Amino acid sequence: MFLQRITETAWTLSQEMYDKGKFSDCLLVREHLLTAMQHVFGHEHTDVAAGLDNIGVVYRDLGKLPEALAKHDEALRIRRSKLGDDHTDVAASLDNIGLVYGNLGNLPEALAKHNEALRIRRSKLGDDHIDVAKSLDNIGLVYRDLGNLAEALAKHDEALRIFRSNLGDDHID
Repeated sequence: MFLQRITETAWTLSQEMYDKGKFSDCLLVREHLLTAMQHVFGHEHTDVAAGLDNIGVVYRDLGKLPEALAKHDEALRIRRSKLGDDHTDVAASLDNIGLVYGNLGNLPEALAKHNEALRIRRSKLGDDHIDVAKSLDNIGLVYRDLGNLAEALAKHDEALRIFRSNLGDDHID
């Protein structure tokens, strides 16, 4: 119970740092959290995978793309081994990896990862889930970067329809 409260407090603090753009401070807290989780749960736990994915996001925002990719790849490996290939947490890691590949300019690999995430999310969550919309939006960004604007627009329109049906027209997202 005590460890859970400390972890939740540290996570909240790291998220506040992230939201304020204090990525280096956020990274430090998240790395300490990861070390604690590894000590408590072992290195192959799904909570450790979530921590790795969260650290990867911060590395991506810091522009440290090889480090981000390594963290997301490790998270994906753990999640696949513990949850199977078709779990929504696997899809989250795939989407994160796709974003890093997009930032690295490897657009075919980015598209493949986002499409795999979309396939999993559609099969597990249905066609109208917000996470499906997030994958569609990411795919639209890759198509835009590839210069296929018609396909990009189609993916963004589909994502927007899902966002609106779930969140309404006045939601900030």
